[in-house]
Amino acid sequence: MTTLRHRIRLTQVVGRRVPLSSALISELTRPSVVGEDALARVRVAHTFGLDIHVEPQPVGLRGRRSPAGAWAVRTVCNVLAAAGPQPLDVLVEAVARSRTLIRPAPSPAELYELLAGSGTVRLGRGRLWTLVVLRPPIPPHARLLAAMGDRVYSWSAMVRVLTELGYASVSARGRILDRHPLIRRLERNRYQLILPVAQDRASAHHR
Repeated sequence: MTTLRHRIRLTQVVGRRVPLSSALISELTRPSVVGEDALARVRVAHTFGLDIHVEPQPVGLRGRRSPAGAWAVRTVCNVLAAAGPQPLDVLVEAVARSRTLIRPAPSPAELYELLAGSGTVRLGRGRLWTLVVLRPPIPPHARLLAAMGDRVYSWSAMVRVLTELGYASVSARGRILDRHPLIRRLERNRYQLILPVAQDRASAHHR
């Protein structure tokens, strides 16, 4: 038994030095499908230095995402690309803000299921979600991040920032402030971007 543990540790040391492609990271960190050994997949991921917990895939979910579900996942991926790892409740709020009347906002449980197999993964067994493969934010979000940073803005200051970035005046004064997935209303007349959540191991699986 001691010899086996020693060999396992040696294998992990070597595995953590192996450079991983984006395709391999995606395969190692995707949710397990029905019939797969999820625990074995977690152990394989850990051997290669990926500090993640592979979520089992809910039965019947894969391949059956509705247009509203696809929009919700796309919104989450854009938020994570811009703001970094976030807890589920923040992502639920972001999706709810960006919805339209024909797109009902998913509940936390519904969004949790939608994120399985969507290019996102939970960090370890913690509460934060991140992208499997990091990517730059989409241009409108990148410009907003550069313009706003982590400061708190009044309504009039927010309108000024948005119009300077090219948003129509009507949108800047109206629906954008209420529907933009990155802009949170802290209280009356106070707005701020979704801020990155500190996490020591947030990029452990991107080494």
